[in-house]
Amino acid sequence: MKNLQEGFSIIEAMIATVILGFGLIAVTKMQSNARFATDLSRQRTEAVILATSQIEMLRGGGPCANGASTLDSTANAQASTTYAMTWTCDPITKLVKVIVTWNDSRGTQAKAAAADGSATVDNRVELNTLL
Repeated sequence: MKNLQEGFSIIEAMIATVILGFGLIAVTKMQSNARFATDLSRQRTEAVILATSQIEMLRGGGPCANGASTLDSTANAQASTTYAMTWTCDPITKLVKVIVTWNDSRGTQAKAAAADGSATVDNRVELNTLL
């Protein structure tokens, strides 16, 4: 008996193309999420470095005074971020609170809750210490 079917039918090829398309869309979305998470991680690291530097400057001497400043990240020209830093210092208890905030890559002060409500993502770093 002779087999009359050779190769793929057009329907099989179309189904394979649709499955491949969905796979490519999923990979693209995953890459976008990974890039956003990487940017957020870099921004948080820079914010912690800025807050730590401010605490060290206050520890280094001088009066315990409140203040604020705005700083630009120039380490990466493609992903420059502007940080707003405020600090308060209690001269009696020597408690220092440094808060650094910034806008995410979409230009917003985003607060996104986790799906189960267990955590929030916030564009804010707060460090408290005693001098």
